[in-house]
Amino acid sequence: VTVWDVTDRHRHQAHLDQLATFDQLTGALRRQPFIDAIDKCISHGEEPTIMAMNFHRFKTVNLTLGRDVGDEMLREAHQRLELFANDNVRIGRLGGDGFAVLLPQRMDHKSTKVFCEKVIESLTTPYSIGPATIHVGLRVGAVSGVKQTSGLNALSCAELALDEARKIQGNTCMVYEDFFAERQEFLRQVEADLWGAVDRGEIWLAYQPQVDLKNDSLQGAEALVR
Repeated sequence: VTVWDVTDRHRHQAHLDQLATFDQLTGALRRQPFIDAIDKCISHGEEPTIMAMNFHRFKTVNLTLGRDVGDEMLREAHQRLELFANDNVRIGRLGGDGFAVLLPQRMDHKSTKVFCEKVIESLTTPYSIGPATIHVGLRVGAVSGVKQTSGLNALSCAELALDEARKIQGNTCMVYEDFFAERQEFLRQVEADLWGAVDRGEIWLAYQPQVDLKNDSLQGAEALVR
């Protein structure tokens, strides 16, 4: 009988699993394990609520105070998010200053907005790190009550709502609507058509004269792409 002590091997594998599952800076789930958690909810017949968020002015924090301070702020932000978590609520880090929250239950539009506002209030409370007091904003995109086919699709909808929230000044929450995806697809198609038009020579430069109506004198010209 040959006996091998595989304790170190199992310890090493457990460490690798930890690195693959959890963000080393904050302890939040990495993006793919977070998506897997959404998939698990969907496979159980649940209609989860997903929120994607990122900070406004975080880049300024890194540039003016240093990345160490920025990292500490992200760690504290995750700790604040954990106050909303329980055994069923999962917190993910999407990369950079982006976080996500997964709630397994469906929420109506009003309840989703209320929850988002609580998150915004918590995460935008000034951070005291060393001698610095940090003020940042937060934009949140959420999806709930929409039948999702996969975790990736659900998170994409939340991030699409986040894109809409970024268009508005101040701390903002936007809840996903179907027309967000329709508008994104329309804009994608317009961009593709424009690139095709350039390749086909369908776009050209034209000059439109600017005339003073008082004396019909030429004042200049506008350069227009048609």
